Amino acid sequence: MSFLFSNKHLSHIASIYIISIICGFPISAFWSVMIGIDSMGSYIYRVLCILLLAYLFFLGILQKKFTKLPRYTLPILIFSFIIYVRVMVDVLVRGIKFYEQEDSFFILFFIHNTISAVFIFCFLLESIDFSFLGKWLFISLLISNLQLLYYVINEFGFSPAIFQTRIVVNKSDETEGFILNPITFALVGQQLTAISIGHLLFNKDLKVKKYLYYISFVIGFILLLLGGSRGPILNMVLVISFFLFVKNFKANSLKNLLKYFATTTIIIVTLIIFIDNETLENIEAFRRVITTIDNINNTDNEERVFEYSAAWSQFLQSPLIGDQFVNNFDSYHAHNIFLEVLMATGLIGAFFFFFFIRDYFKALYKVLFVDIPPSILSIYAISITIFLLGLTSGTLYLNLDLWLSLLAVIGYSKSYQQNSFPLT
Repeated sequence: MSFLFSNKHLSHIASIYIISIICGFPISAFWSVMIGIDSMGSYIYRVLCILLLAYLFFLGILQKKFTKLPRYTLPILIFSFIIYVRVMVDVLVRGIKFYEQEDSFFILFFIHNTISAVFIFCFLLESIDFSFLGKWLFISLLISNLQLLYYVINEFGFSPAIFQTRIVVNKSDETEGFILNPITFALVGQQLTAISIGHLLFNKDLKVKKYLYYISFVIGFILLLLGGSRGPILNMVLVISFFLFVKNFKANSLKNLLKYFATTTIIIVTLIIFIDNETLENIEAFRRVITTIDNINNTDNEERVFEYSAAWSQFLQSPLIGDQFVNNFDSYHAHNIFLEVLMATGLIGAFFFFFFIRDYFKALYKVLFVDIPPSILSIYAISITIFLLGLTSGTLYLNLDLWLSLLAVIGYSKSYQQNSFPLT
């Protein structure tokens, strides 16, 4: 039983939990389809995550990890408490619903996905083996993408036609709903693509692995297109642009920065000139992006714009403490984490959220712009991807991967700063 008191064991369990939250769902959904249990696999996955978190809490108590809270985690801890109060008051007192979810289901899901996990990881952050986490995060995402790609090829074959629609995995009993929605394909593909690009640009120890990252990039990009989701597509453009900027910035040369902007401009202009709308519209992912841009330009009915407007209006109605945790347009989240913070928690919540995001950007700069160790490249790439996606999608209440990935980057940066070498 000595392993219960081992920091290595606790560290590995914490890493496994983070990996499960980021890419465990598509893996569980794939096997649900393979063995024919439909949505039951999703419930099993959720229960396992809760049990894993409870076990992590138990290990933390045994090893007396909850006696000291790192000061840099205070902003996110306070903000998560504010979010908790907001949701409890809105749901239990004001009777506000999140979309069409049952109150009891949403509250239990929210408590597990936000309050409990954030609280535990604020205390355990400095115990995580980030090298172990980075390595297995990439491996797990690669497995997840390969499984989904296998499913698509097995069900639909592999031809240009599959890119002309959005891939979805429906329930086998023909009831409403699905096991895997299109955005899940796009998200896991986008995450693998981002990690692959990160390693190809910044990993100095590639050698043979270089070909592995080229292959994983292609696999991830295929899944990204198959999902046909606008947010991940636009987000991928931002991630690639950011990585290229950092690559040239690190060279500490004005010439390289000018070269970066010139190259980016040339690529964009070339694409506009030589790839016409008809070609792009044959690919569902690009067709939806083009349609969205056209709707915005023509002031047509674009739901995302109405959601943003509703969230901003609600903030203006109650700027100090916020209005409610969902927008008035469709009783859903604002699809932008900054607008959601203002809408739900007002300036009081935004104050603590600002310090959390400030610490995240400082952590990015300290390591990414200086010398990022290959072992944790995957963590940084994932966090950037999830954070940027939060500008067009996602929600504060249900996207635990957002909080955990950003906390991991901040935690690693603090360990890196204190020890002057990568924590392993």
